[in-house]
This record gives sequence, structure tokens and C-alpha cells, in this order.
Amino acid sequence: MDANLASVLKVEGRKSPEREIFTDEQVTLILNQKDTPTGQMVIALLACGVRIYELLHFKHEDFHRTESGAYLIGGCKTEAGRNRIIPILDFGIPVFEHAYATSVKNGPLFPNGKGGFWNEKNWRNRKFYPFLEEIGIQPNPYNENGKRKPEFTGKLATYTPYTTRHTYASLCDRAGVNKDILKRAVGHTPKSKTLDEVYLHPKATQMIEAFDKANQLVNDEVLTTTKA
Repeated sequence: MDANLASVLKVEGRKSPEREIFTDEQVTLILNQKDTPTGQMVIALLACGVRIYELLHFKHEDFHRTESGAYLIGGCKTEAGRNRIIPILDFGIPVFEHAYATSVKNGPLFPNGKGGFWNEKNWRNRKFYPFLEEIGIQPNPYNENGKRKPEFTGKLATYTPYTTRHTYASLCDRAGVNKDILKRAVGHTPKSKTLDEVYLHPKATQMIEAFDKANQLVNDEVLTTTKA
């Protein structure tokens, strides 16, 4: 999983730096944490490639389930990113179904302990980084109060919540998902005018089917680390 996804997740107006992605073994470690609240949210991020801010602000009614799969409608930041169809890879569907079943109408899909929306910084520093340390991926640079530890001052964490977004894009690209369709799912404008016209208002089933290759790759290659 060493594909450079700058062409998919580029920042308009400047070149995107190459980012680390989770290895297959690390993805497997994360997927094995499906029974923990933070593990569920990290799995959700891996399954749909959204920005952390987007996941924390999805509402109960943004999740949709069909016979062919599941998807979200929403997003933020750019015109291409807002109100888009976001297919959910199969391994994340049970997490979203559970979130939908336990959340309330007009409320956050993944509520904090008080039933409200998470603060992004609090979730990242108090949940995400401790979670990665607990499962052995990287040391936690923050203390129990969410403050940066002195020994990590000036140092960047190798893996951040954004790593899930790049890992999702890498898995899809590695599986051969059409890049223009993938760009639309992650909230970037496709370069192809033909595909832009075809998928301007795509049906959810079309988008879901476009990601079948990624589901197959996860089953055939990524999850084999647990089957060996």
C-alpha cells in the first residue's frame, strides 16, 4: 500500500505532501477493535474516507441503507464536497448501522458522551491518539488532559485522523476504483468532463457498485492477515 494519492486528495492551489497510510496489518488491528467506541469511529473513517470534521458532524438521517450497500449524504468544505454521495465499504457498514440504531433523529450519528457533537480537537487528542497507542501503532503524544507531552514538542505524529482518509483512497486506488469516481466520493472535482456529466447526480447504487473492487480487495488481501 505505497501508492501516492496526491492526485486524488490534492489541495487546490498547492502540491499535497505525501502522507503515511496504514499498512494492511495496521488496518486489521483497527478492524479488530469494532467493539470499542473509538475503534468504531476509526473504522467508520477508514470505511468512507471522510474528513474527521465531516464524520463528527454527520447526523442520524445522513446514513442510508439499501439492498446493494450503504452510503452517507453530506460533507463539507467545498462545493464538490458538500451534499455528496459517499459509499461505505462493507467492513464499515455494521458500525454505521449500530450508530444509526443508537442515535436520534436530528442528532449526531456518532454523539459524544453527552449526546452532542464531538469537538474535533478533543476527539483527536483524547480518543484517537490514545487508541492508536493502546493497539500498538504509535505512542500517544498527548497526556490524559489532551495536552501535548513535553517529549513530543515540535514533533509531528506519523499517523493522524487524516491517515484514515489517505488509507481509504489508497485501498480504492489499489483495487482499481475509477479515479474520477473516487475523487467525487472524497469531495474533489473530477478532471474528466464526461464522467463529471455522467456522475453529476449519480444514483447511490451506481456509486456503491463502483466501489465493489475495493470491497473485494479488503476481503482478498487485507483481511487475510487475520485468516492466516
